[in-house]
Amino acid sequence: MRPWILAILLTACEDNGFTLVGPNEPTPLEMNDTGSGSMMSGPACSQIQAQGLCTDFVGSSYTELEVQSNCAGGTVRPDCPDEDLLGVCGLQVGTVFETRTHYYLGPFFSSSNIDGAESQCLLKGGDWL
Repeated sequence: MRPWILAILLTACEDNGFTLVGPNEPTPLEMNDTGSGSMMSGPACSQIQAQGLCTDFVGSSYTELEVQSNCAGGTVRPDCPDEDLLGVCGLQVGTVFETRTHYYLGPFFSSSNIDGAESQCLLKGGDWL
């Protein structure tokens, strides 16, 4: 495909609120609670019991099969639960590679030590949500 044709296609898709997930297969963007245009959630790897974490693979580049193969010691589920949630670290927010790591109250994290997780998130270039 010629570069100028690709540029026109990408511009048209971005202007209409679509993101390409494959050749000629646009998918509408979902809005999150803040209306920022990030996608909500998509398969998640729950490692709450083992590490106090659950990671939502939000970006459109992730498939459930990829999440399953990279979820060692965890459970693949549709999304991360809200119960006992202390904070969320968003990495590459708004891109096809967006992930959101959820931190949960329990033996690994508490309200008194969650600041360390927030600091590490920010050091990685993430957004504490």
